[in-house]
Amino acid sequence: MAAHGEGSRLLRFRPELCLACEACQLACTARKLGHFAPGQALMRIEARFGAADRSVEAFVCDHCGECARICPETAITMRPGPRVDPDACTACGACGAACPQRVILFDPADKPRICDDCAGQPACADWCPVGALSWEGVEP
Repeated sequence: MAAHGEGSRLLRFRPELCLACEACQLACTARKLGHFAPGQALMRIEARFGAADRSVEAFVCDHCGECARICPETAITMRPGPRVDPDACTACGACGAACPQRVILFDPADKPRICDDCAGQPACADWCPVGALSWEGVEP
């Protein structure tokens, strides 16, 4: 993970609390797209429930910066999370391929859509009914 400056915040996931209800994915698309489309969320929850075990994982942008490092046009900057300059982006797809969380999606014009933490008020954390996702400060 990239070094974070003073006052930086990240989404924290607590799998033991997660109900896999997809409220976070619905919140993401409602905020960013104006409608519910969990498959188009800029984060995702994967849950597996078996007879003897339960596994829940969240895939969210952790601000690692790999997308910015790999972009040949320097269209992605980290401030502190990734931001895309749509005019500089050539839609080459390198950022999506490089993302270790696989949470960079592409819009109909093939421009990358990357989580921007909803400008500091992440809808996914706000909508989580059990607090499995929270918006917390990190140590620099």
